[in-house]
Amino acid sequence: AFRLKKSSIDHEEVKETDVSVAEHKKLNSVLLFSQYVSYFERGMYLRFLRTNRIAVDATAYLVAGLIIGMIFNDVLLLGVTPSVLYGRNCPGNSDSQCFFPNDFVAARRFGFYNAMALGIVAVSTGTVTFAGQRKLLFWRDASAGASPSAYFFGELTCDMVTVWISSLVYTSIVQLMVPLRGPFLLYWLLWTMSVFVIHGLSYIMAIGILEMGNATIAGVIMSIVLTMFEGFIDLLGNIGAWCYTLWLGRAASNIELLQGYSVETSIPQICRDNPDLTGEDGCYQNQDGETVSFYDFLVGEPHSSPNLAIDFVLLLFFGVLLRSIACLLIHTLNTDKRR
Repeated sequence: AFRLKKSSIDHEEVKETDVSVAEHKKLNSVLLFSQYVSYFERGMYLRFLRTNRIAVDATAYLVAGLIIGMIFNDVLLLGVTPSVLYGRNCPGNSDSQCFFPNDFVAARRFGFYNAMALGIVAVSTGTVTFAGQRKLLFWRDASAGASPSAYFFGELTCDMVTVWISSLVYTSIVQLMVPLRGPFLLYWLLWTMSVFVIHGLSYIMAIGILEMGNATIAGVIMSIVLTMFEGFIDLLGNIGAWCYTLWLGRAASNIELLQGYSVETSIPQICRDNPDLTGEDGCYQNQDGETVSFYDFLVGEPHSSPNLAIDFVLLLFFGVLLRSIACLLIHTLNTDKRR
């Protein structure tokens, strides 16, 4: 069995009179880093050599990608540019399709279904990191004086490696089966960031709930509920700014419609000066009668006013926030089982 390396420095041999306060801090940091490296090595060993976890995770993402691919592989809107179908910013001589771009509803569905699929798969695979036998190993190590921080961040680092690999599998299948126009690398980054956030949620469930089965079920239910706030369902999406799924859905629309199609995001000055102009003149109004851009007319609330940088920054923020909560829990819960 793979075991943590014993430190060459014995705590009991370090007396208060032998070293200064600064040296004590330096010694503790060295011991902490040594534990972190050991946990990282053990985590990678368990994931890639001792067990088939990496293969199981990749297979789960492969199946999820296949499902998304089968749902969207015949969505023709993703293969025809608006500049060809509608004309740039919908000029007045375009046909009736210009005023009823129902095809673009699929861009919102695409984000919704991906948020749902990734939520279910990422929670199921991420819960294993801090649940089941892994939790028992941690309690055993902690009872001997191992650092919860070293264990937590060592496992996080291992998980980031598997997240990149699994999301690569998912992105490859989706890009292969769905006629997307957005760049592969941007989608890979988006799905990686999404899994990064969802894993943070799974860590909280795994650490906070003793039984791994119950933690997985709770995490899956939570991810499904949170997907309702992605924005596809207007009633919930309009109050979902606090939820990671909203920003995931916004980013999906941004990548496909901005990077892939270059849909117009600005309002022509003539439309601002003449609010009585309609779609026949290339000017659009939302349901409230407000003049909006062609992009906002197609996508609408709550994914309007696109800004991909903000979407990614907020996904990163949610991922860090959830990990911070999980780190706090691992330091405070079940301390009686580490004695």
